[in-house]
Amino acid sequence: KKEIKRLQAIIKQQTKHLQDLDLLKADFLNVISHELKSPLTPITAYLDLFLKERLGPITAEQREALEIMIRNSSHLQMLIGDIVDLNKLEAGKISFTIELISLNNIIENVVKDYEHIAKEKGISIRINAAIPSIEGDKKRLTQVFANLVNNALKFTTKGEISITAKKRGYRAFIEVRDTGIGIPKYALDTVFDKFYQVDRGP
Repeated sequence: KKEIKRLQAIIKQQTKHLQDLDLLKADFLNVISHELKSPLTPITAYLDLFLKERLGPITAEQREALEIMIRNSSHLQMLIGDIVDLNKLEAGKISFTIELISLNNIIENVVKDYEHIAKEKGISIRINAAIPSIEGDKKRLTQVFANLVNNALKFTTKGEISITAKKRGYRAFIEVRDTGIGIPKYALDTVFDKFYQVDRGP
């Protein structure tokens, strides 16, 4: 009985320690999120002023560049928010905003964001998407496609990236292919592990 009580006390102490660590981690992530968001607010505000020509006229090319910067600033703010959501994800409490969205528009906007980088590397991005509106989370899907295209560009030195989207029944199937170095066989079982990255960039 004494041994059981001793073990129970140890378990209780360890549980309390883990709970305290979880609280510390949550506080840390909240502080980091706030500190990262703070400088983004004035950056986005000034970009908006430029876009609205409050600081002088702009060309069509400049307007397109500003729209891309604003869109990516919003995307960065979303990613910073996802730092806080990490705890929710681990606890299975992540929230989704399901609405009717255009998958084609999401893909086209993401490609437009990375077009300049692709041109500098001499890589073409080909889209073959003809899917009507679907129900989904626009923010999360944008994040997924941005990550896929970004990775494809990172590991591709020549050739092309192709994005194909098809609808089969009630489901949408999206495929992102590139002519890069690919994923080594030894990493296939771990490539989706949290924080795992195959370091084979150019």
